[in-house]
Amino acid sequence: MVRRLTVFLLFVFVFIRVIEAQSIIGTLVDDDTQQPIEGATILLQAADSAYIGTSVSGTDGVFILNNYVKEYCLVIQHFSYQTKRVLNKGMIVDTIRLIPKDYVLDEIVIKSGRPFVRVKDGHLEYNLSVFPGSRMATNAYEALVKLPGIQENKGVLALAGAEKLTIILNGKPSTMNVGQIETFLRNTPVNRVEKVEVMYSAPPEYHVKGAVLNVVMKRSDNYFFQGEICGDYKNQYFNSGGMNGNFRLSISKAILDVMYSAENNKSMEYMDLYSKHTLLGQIYNIEQNEQLRSKYWNHNLRTAFEYDFNEESHVSISYTGNYVPFRHNNSLTTGNYQIGNVDKYINTRMHNVTVRYKSEFGLDIGGDYTYYHSDNNQNLRANFQNGEQDYFDMKSGQRVDRYSIYADQKHRLTRNWELGYGASFQFVRDKDFQIYNQVVGDIYTQNTSSDLKETTTNFYVSMNKKSKTGASFFVSATGEYYTISNYHKWAIYPQASFSYSRSLSHMFQLSLSTNKTYPSYWNMQSSVNHLNGYTELHGTPGLKPMTAYSLNGNYVLKQKYIFGH
Repeated sequence: MVRRLTVFLLFVFVFIRVIEAQSIIGTLVDDDTQQPIEGATILLQAADSAYIGTSVSGTDGVFILNNYVKEYCLVIQHFSYQTKRVLNKGMIVDTIRLIPKDYVLDEIVIKSGRPFVRVKDGHLEYNLSVFPGSRMATNAYEALVKLPGIQENKGVLALAGAEKLTIILNGKPSTMNVGQIETFLRNTPVNRVEKVEVMYSAPPEYHVKGAVLNVVMKRSDNYFFQGEICGDYKNQYFNSGGMNGNFRLSISKAILDVMYSAENNKSMEYMDLYSKHTLLGQIYNIEQNEQLRSKYWNHNLRTAFEYDFNEESHVSISYTGNYVPFRHNNSLTTGNYQIGNVDKYINTRMHNVTVRYKSEFGLDIGGDYTYYHSDNNQNLRANFQNGEQDYFDMKSGQRVDRYSIYADQKHRLTRNWELGYGASFQFVRDKDFQIYNQVVGDIYTQNTSSDLKETTTNFYVSMNKKSKTGASFFVSATGEYYTISNYHKWAIYPQASFSYSRSLSHMFQLSLSTNKTYPSYWNMQSSVNHLNGYTELHGTPGLKPMTAYSLNGNYVLKQKYIFGH
């Protein structure tokens, strides 16, 4: 009898172990407090989104699904947390962190208004889906302009209290220039943006110094397609306009984004100049009116492909191109000193390829290559009041090759500490020239040619701490070795931020940032650029980067009203 009972118990034990071996087991925790989450519903779906089974997490945050499949998707839902999708293989699921919903506080749901901003990890985070200003916006760029503290001046966004603002996409610097970023955001619907993060002091893993506007795009569900075609027309002295189209295709674990725009730009503006010019002890009153015209076609193409290995690991590759095949700028000047005409013909093209890989264990690596080429032809004719005449033809060009790589690593430590470290390297080679032909008159001309090589090496260490009391702080130090021509410079750039939000009605944020501004390659040349017969622009050889430090503070009242300095 005892032997039969022993055999039976052994059979039951083996049966239970077999059942457990065919189960999917995981744990849910709060992303802020790291505490287990009880009562969450976990839906098990096959790779083709077919329903398989359901489970509920226990008091320890653990859930068990007995319907094992090789590849599957978990959909985790909880009334206090944002819904999360996890793609996975295998029976053991890594700890899943759920992000609390903005309107939950100590198990009390706030129903008297939908918050659109919160302080998180030392920065302001805006939810555009409920932000009042985004309701009247037709694209993402118009929504950004309506954010508190954001100002626009001729297509350039600025942040109140910050010397310079850099726009990045999904936590990494964009390879597009300011104009291309504006075009991209104007072609992006508001509903494709998940959130916007405003940082006065960007973390070093962003590889950007100073203030940052981080636009985080939404990740599409399985088997999703969305496209848009639109056009615009403008009349200001001339007829101009353009067309653009974009689409997003999501198939299982892959996402494809394509955007193309073509704009026919025609513009005209007037500039009046009044100058008291001193020459040989005598003052001359100079008055002139300048008419500036420009017309060109601008083509932008961007395509990106992303593949998700699971919820935390993915790889992406993107291409960005800009083409201006023929741009004509004209300047017609009249006045009491000279009557002049300047024609400038420009042909530019830019190509960029970016590759990025993010792992589930906190490693983020990537690199990009940018090629830029510009050909310019300019001729100037100026007739002066004393009967003299200046005339020249000038040909110039520029080629830029830029290579950059980076690697970042994060570790979650005990007691809600987080350690980060990383490095980046960038090499730029700029070759440009300027050659004058058929020079007539008393005009200063100088043929120039240069070959600049610039390298920037950065390495950093950062620490981040979140407290259950509602306080969090971040501190980092970045070491940089910068070289250009014969200039070599070592520097250390500190950054820090502190935020406190004991309740959703009162939130405080304080940040110390370091901003570094690099002079353009053209400004560093000894060349002279003639705008007309009177106005010249002289380059300044030997310019060095400029470093500025700033301290900013913000107080957010009821997640809607922001007071800052």
